Amino acid sequence: MTLAPSVFLALLACVVCIYWALPSRWVTARAIVLVAASSIVVFLISPAALFVAVVTALTTSALSYILASRPSRILVWSGVAAIIAILVYSRLTPLAAGALTAIDLAGSAFFALKGTAILSDAYRFERTTRPLDALVLILFFPTYEAGPIEQPGTLNAAKCEAKPDVEQLVSGVSRILIGLAKQSYLAPVLIGGLEAQYSPWTPASSAGDTAADSFLLWLILKWLVIYIMFSGYSDVAIGSARLFGIKIRENFNFPFLARNLQDFWKRWHISLIDFMSGYVYQPFVRRTGWRFRGILVLFLLTGLWHAFNPQYLLWGLLHGTAMIAMARWQRSETGAEVRRRIDGARPLALVYGGASRVLTLLFVVWVSAIGSSETWERALFVFTLGAI
Repeated sequence: MTLAPSVFLALLACVVCIYWALPSRWVTARAIVLVAASSIVVFLISPAALFVAVVTALTTSALSYILASRPSRILVWSGVAAIIAILVYSRLTPLAAGALTAIDLAGSAFFALKGTAILSDAYRFERTTRPLDALVLILFFPTYEAGPIEQPGTLNAAKCEAKPDVEQLVSGVSRILIGLAKQSYLAPVLIGGLEAQYSPWTPASSAGDTAADSFLLWLILKWLVIYIMFSGYSDVAIGSARLFGIKIRENFNFPFLARNLQDFWKRWHISLIDFMSGYVYQPFVRRTGWRFRGILVLFLLTGLWHAFNPQYLLWGLLHGTAMIAMARWQRSETGAEVRRRIDGARPLALVYGGASRVLTLLFVVWVSAIGSSETWERALFVFTLGAI
């Protein structure tokens, strides 16, 4: 969260009061209040980001009417290319070392996906998105910077028709407090401090003399910091939306309990993987028939969505390769026979289930540390488990 929690909470309280002062039948007025409040919040984060996000919303809305009535592959791909160009610019300019004037486009990774969804839905399903709906979808301030990623059909002006619900309001406040506790205390103070203590790159230690157990502990703590911070963002977003009577989807479902890598990606950043599956993987497979290549494309693009660097390309390659290997194994006769034998012996099934969960978590924390490494040299160090 870019804004200080006190500023965010003060703005949220004011908007909630204004929002519920309007009758439930005034759906459009409520939606306008949300857009206006969201515009203020985004402006405080980055005026340039607000301008680009509004232009993206209004442009994609206008194009949705054209594409719905007269589908044009050239037009839809031109629109998507323009959105991708915005995302590429926001990713690359901070790395340009002064060669380009960087414009802070906070939240671009998220509004780029939403703009793409508007164009894709119009082209594939002839669904138009009204300007107000597009503005609500792209600017809604609880989800603007860090998601969860909603789609045109799940977040729009029509969602503003709810009536006050005390249970939802109490639940929303509780969720916000839990999220803020995660962001402000648990991750940075408790786990973040330990992660820094065991990091191979602390001043008191060097990468060459890091003990194996300390290195493993550092990997796990680093992943926990990312998970708790991100789940905290999601908690605040989901709780804030509930204060407006709007239901936002869950983004995490105890990912550390995942049975295997496929199960992990049903539990981790759920809104992102669902989006990439619906708008990248499924269209790719329908057009080409290449299921396994589609998995690799999905994770490579997901890696680049996180950051334009070789670390996240390697992150995508490792995830994609592992998912393809698992899919092939599950489809093979040998894999089916092994599963049959394991399911037939309960003690063996328990051991297999426990080992699978541990190995999945170890793989995830390893690949996560590679992707989030600050430099390529550090990513190689993690990739080789400290051998370099």
